[in-house]
Amino acid sequence: MHSVMFRTFTVILLFLSISCQVNAQERPFRVGIKVGVPEVAALSLEYLTPLMEQKLAAAVDGSYFAPTSGMEYMYATIGANLYFSKPGKGFYGHLGYGLTSMTVNFAQLTEGSFWALFYNKDVNVTEHKVNLKLGYRSGRSVYFRGELGFGLMVSEQISDPNATSSGSFPLLLNLGMGYSF
Repeated sequence: MHSVMFRTFTVILLFLSISCQVNAQERPFRVGIKVGVPEVAALSLEYLTPLMEQKLAAAVDGSYFAPTSGMEYMYATIGANLYFSKPGKGFYGHLGYGLTSMTVNFAQLTEGSFWALFYNKDVNVTEHKVNLKLGYRSGRSVYFRGELGFGLMVSEQISDPNATSSGSFPLLLNLGMGYSF
């Protein structure tokens, strides 16, 4: 789990360092938050490139939660947004790669209960998806956005040989806001 977090952090740093080296235009950087499915609550970074008349943007989102001592949830995605009409505004399409990872330590979750006698191991589920979304962004310095789409499962790994597929929900839906600079 920590190696996935390290790789995700490395990708974000690489994204930011490359972005700083490209010729900047007016307010190309966007930092915000998103709330929805599957990210729950995520940090969102976007860089509007000068490519395609400033209609192509690189995007990175990520979230990490540990709601209890026996559970961890991580979501990360990297991709591109293509704005259809105005540079960096209005409707856009998103194509990206998403990674979802969830680890549950049943021994910690069931400690001291009757269920601890039956199931006391860790289970890790990792999903890799291709994400396709349609979004809308409005505002200039302060912006609001919404996205709706679906994730196509590429692969899934489950650490427990007795477990079956998680049957993940393919819907992607979020609302967000942020700041452009």
